[in-house]
Amino acid sequence: MWSRKGREERRVPNGRSRNSCSVVLLIRRSLRTGGLVIRRSPTLLFVPCRGAITLSGDRKGTKPEGMSSRSEQTAFLHPEQVFVMSGPSGVGKNSVASALCESGSAVRALTATSRPPRPGERDGMDYYFVSDEQFEDWLRQGRLLEHTRYCGHYYGTPAFSVNRAAESGRPVLLVVDVQGALTLKERWPEVRLIFLVAPSEQALARRLRSRGQEDEAAIASRLRRAREETALKDRYDWTVVNEGLEEAVEEVRRIIEGTSPAR
Repeated sequence: MWSRKGREERRVPNGRSRNSCSVVLLIRRSLRTGGLVIRRSPTLLFVPCRGAITLSGDRKGTKPEGMSSRSEQTAFLHPEQVFVMSGPSGVGKNSVASALCESGSAVRALTATSRPPRPGERDGMDYYFVSDEQFEDWLRQGRLLEHTRYCGHYYGTPAFSVNRAAESGRPVLLVVDVQGALTLKERWPEVRLIFLVAPSEQALARRLRSRGQEDEAAIASRLRRAREETALKDRYDWTVVNEGLEEAVEEVRRIIEGTSPAR
C-alpha cells in the first residue's frame, strides 16, 4: 500500500518536489518501526512513538492497527477485487472461504460482530469480535460498508478489513448475509456475488442440528430465514450448491479465477 502511493506521488510532475516525495516515504516507513521521521532543512529528526499506532477512536486498541488515513477506514477502495459470498446459516460459507484462503486462491476480509465467539473461533481470525458500544462507535464514524442486526447481535463489514485484504492484489472474499451483499452490490456494482445453498432444506436442518448449539425453536427460526434468503438467490451472479466441501470449493475457485460463467 505504501509503495503504491509512493509511486503515484512520483508521477506528479508539478505538485511535489523530489524531496517532498522522499519525506512522505520516510515518514511512512518509520511508522512500521514505531517512530516518526520529520525532514527539516537538510537534517532528519527521529521521534520515537510510544505504544502501537491504533485506529482513531479505537480506545481499547484491540483491533487492526496502523491505518494511515480516514479514507482507508471509511472508503471502499477496490470493489472490483471483491467477491461476496452469502447463504443460509449452516450451509458451509466459512468452511468454503477458509479452504480457498488456505490454498491461496483468495484473501479473506473479516467482518465484525458483537456476538460472543463460538467454540474454536478466534478474534482477528474468524471475525472481529467487538462490543455493542464499539460497533455503534464504528457506525457513527462511518467505518462500516454495510451492517445488520440479527438474533440480537450486530454484524457488519469494516472498510479497513476489505482495503487491507485488497493490498495483496489477490481476489478478496467477503462472507456476509444477503441484506449486506445486496447493499454492497447496489452501492458498488463492481462487486461480484456468490450464493451458497444446501442441496435441500432437510440437509440444511441436519447441518444445523449437528452443531449442537441451538434448540429446535432456534433451528426452526434459522430455517425460516433460510427460505427467505434463498428466494433472493436470483439477484446473485452465481449460485453454488454445496453437496460436498471439495466440490463447492472448486466451483467457487473457478468463479474467482474467471473460468465459470455467471448464471
